[in-house]
Amino acid sequence: MWRFSLLFGMTLALSSSVLADDMLYDVAQPVELGVGRTLVVLQASTPSDQGLASWMGRGPLVLALSGIWAAEAPAVAYHLYLDLPQDSIPGIDDPGYLGGLNFYDTPDHYVAENPKRLSFLLDQALVRLREAGRLTQPPTLTFIPVRPEEPGYSPRVEHVSIVRTSD
Repeated sequence: MWRFSLLFGMTLALSSSVLADDMLYDVAQPVELGVGRTLVVLQASTPSDQGLASWMGRGPLVLALSGIWAAEAPAVAYHLYLDLPQDSIPGIDDPGYLGGLNFYDTPDHYVAENPKRLSFLLDQALVRLREAGRLTQPPTLTFIPVRPEEPGYSPRVEHVSIVRTSD
């Protein structure tokens, strides 16, 4: 089952079978989002990894977020950026901008049997980042709140990965 939607950019809701394709990068720990910028470093699934640029053109690449939940839905959305420089103040015109994530209609605890998922196609962002000379190794993902949020909502993403899907 494939379903496309638009949320601050192109997003893709994936069936569970897609996540079983080639996992290229992932994060070992759940990501807890706070009131400020959150940087996540993705680790390669193979030691001989040559970087995301080496995967370009070899099938669609997707950033997959799974297990999205919050103790209480925060009234803030997060912008997601791939390979964002540490000190930059980006906008949605940044080459690494992927789209947005909000926590409305998310569970108030982690549900392993049917986790909420959100995915972003990376192919166009990778082209923009390569043209800007900003592809990093290992790749990083930055979550930036759209506006300041009160602490205590505990928004989390249990699993973050980059996968290569079948054409």
